[in-house]
Amino acid sequence: MRMMPFKWLDCCSIPNSIRRLLFMDAALVGLYLLDRALGRPYWIVTRLLDLNGEANIPAWYSSGQLLVLGLLLGLFAATTASHNDKRSRGVFALPALCLFLSLDEVAQIHEWVGTKSDFLFVHGTRMGSLFPATGLWMFVLGLPFIVVVAHMWRAFAPAVSGRQQVVRLYVVGFLVYVGSALGIETLANFISVGGVASLVQVVAEELGEMVGVTLLVWATLELLASHHIHIEKGTARAQ
Repeated sequence: MRMMPFKWLDCCSIPNSIRRLLFMDAALVGLYLLDRALGRPYWIVTRLLDLNGEANIPAWYSSGQLLVLGLLLGLFAATTASHNDKRSRGVFALPALCLFLSLDEVAQIHEWVGTKSDFLFVHGTRMGSLFPATGLWMFVLGLPFIVVVAHMWRAFAPAVSGRQQVVRLYVVGFLVYVGSALGIETLANFISVGGVASLVQVVAEELGEMVGVTLLVWATLELLASHHIHIEKGTARAQ
């Protein structure tokens, strides 16, 4: 497969599967905003569409996105890793991390860690601190997460060598995902709940996370194609 030039404004270069994911990203945000515009008439609909909620459609969708990403990366690792080369087995680390993140979207592990880390505040509570909304999970988990991903990328780097389109998509997707999950969420601590600014913050954070993962899925599809790995009827075939 010939690599297409990296053009963000060239819609023709976007695969149909990625177009569908981007449509779903935007649709979930649109339904959330529509529900708010209508005055949230049905509580069950509001709960199921709440971008800032848990155990609902956006959370399940985000978990599914990360699951797909993990499975695609796992397919690449299983197809390319050498049983005789221990270093090549490092490519399994990234898919494992994605599967854990998929679990976290449902199990809310990072929220639990964030609550438990409140003891690090001077008075043992986040109330009255600089981070009353999120706590310290961005520092307790976020910064180590970036370090771990950087370390995992070292094992993955040879697989993307010379593939500029793939590298750019991975870099931009990761920056959008992490910037939204860590950076934009942090803004919630300095915004009054219920206002327009709070709405913008929630939409930007959740949409950014979903689009970030969609870009990572796109990068992985491009990676598989560049290594001539094709998925046919549930099986992978390398050429």
